[in-house]
Amino acid sequence: MPDKKYIQDVAPWLADIFVDDSTLDEKTNAYFVSQQEQIIKQNAQRLGKYAQYLLSVLHDSDILSARFEDGDFVVVVDDICTNTFASIIRDEKGVGIDKEKRIFPLEIRFEKARVLYYNVKDDGEMNPIELEPTPIDVYYADQLLAVTDEMIHLGLAVWKRIPPENCYFNQLFLEITAKAVSVTERQEEAWRVLFGGHFLEEYHYFQQQFAAGRPLNCDAECQQVYDEFQHQKPGFRKLMEKLSKGLNVF
Repeated sequence: MPDKKYIQDVAPWLADIFVDDSTLDEKTNAYFVSQQEQIIKQNAQRLGKYAQYLLSVLHDSDILSARFEDGDFVVVVDDICTNTFASIIRDEKGVGIDKEKRIFPLEIRFEKARVLYYNVKDDGEMNPIELEPTPIDVYYADQLLAVTDEMIHLGLAVWKRIPPENCYFNQLFLEITAKAVSVTERQEEAWRVLFGGHFLEEYHYFQQQFAAGRPLNCDAECQQVYDEFQHQKPGFRKLMEKLSKGLNVF
């Protein structure tokens, strides 16, 4: 009988997602964040653009599809960061857009991958399961386990919706080993279609902030980026200059 595997040993940063009474204290969480940041920095070239989406930046992103393609494991998610910023634009500009149409695909391709699926018991024991095809629905959290010249080893916590209501979830752990990873960003293409080519300056400013490493997957952070952009628009700056000089702006 093979030795039992426990999530606490395989992916300790993700353990509190699955294990009762294992909430990370602030100090321990800071240690894991620092550890992950170091691994990402040391392997930035190897990880490519995926490095920008690690540290659970994609937390709560819907998984649009997950499939094997010529030995690659291809996961397409609806980028939660761009989706959240789009909702700010919708509210600020008064644009009527249904939530169902607000989808910003991001493709993550794990090349020549082996993927193991696990149910995780309350005590952390990992039980392998067979899933074919791969019905996973939400990208929840990630942890880089190891990166070498030969392989990228990743732990991924995902949610799987339970039919028929689809409002309850099973939490699964995916252990992914891949030769390489690449990312195809299709968010701007989707933005142009959704907004008819409008609000591209706002979108590009948002992308600049995202590329600089700002956390942008919640309403407050995206609202702040939008407000910053508004303050930087030439017309707004001229207005503020006049107000600061006590000039009549009407």
